Amino acid sequence: MKISKSQIILISIFALFLALSFLIQTIEHSTVGGQFSTTNFSAPVALLFVEPETVQGTTGQDLTLNVSISSVTDLYGWEFYFGWNSSLLSLVSVNEGPFLNSGGNTYFSYFLNTTGEHVVVDCTLEGDIPGVNGNGTLATITFNTTNAGECPLNLYNVDLRDSSDTEIPSQAVSGNFSTTVVEIPNSVIFLVFIVLTVSALVLSRKMSQKVHLRVVFDGIKQDLLTEEKA
Repeated sequence: MKISKSQIILISIFALFLALSFLIQTIEHSTVGGQFSTTNFSAPVALLFVEPETVQGTTGQDLTLNVSISSVTDLYGWEFYFGWNSSLLSLVSVNEGPFLNSGGNTYFSYFLNTTGEHVVVDCTLEGDIPGVNGNGTLATITFNTTNAGECPLNLYNVDLRDSSDTEIPSQAVSGNFSTTVVEIPNSVIFLVFIVLTVSALVLSRKMSQKVHLRVVFDGIKQDLLTEEKA
């Protein structure tokens, strides 16, 4: 069977594709002198995050959020900065969470800056004891909503230490605040419109009846005056 030039080109392209695929797999899984793995064996990173990530409230309302941690090993002490828009939120309180003191006695403190836009929070275990492992709440922060709007809840300058005072790698995830907008369902709007319309019609009818009665009354009064003159 005779093979055309187009078929030869297609077969060549397919063979080249297979060869490149094999070459790529070989490069990914082998190296000179032996085999290697592309897996990253770096130490796990502890994650700090605002919980809930999105906080909503109305003006005048108190809001409480947590700064939590996950995937940490041998945590002996921690510190973080937490920032917000002071024209929207006013700090009410900062309290220690239950995570670190589950491992022993702790010293907890916080410092609010003079402009009221961020707070420095820190906590450490006391004594020659190991740190704690796992997930939990580091601190609970309460705000009062003073104005409507939205702003980021910035979690930054995180410093985690283990029981040998070595820094623990970490990553921080900030949150967001916004005031809630009350949405009135269309069904409620329609019902209010119907009620107002009916009320307007009833009121208009009553006013029309009053005008008619007044006209009738004035007419009778005029007739009586005419008869008296006669």
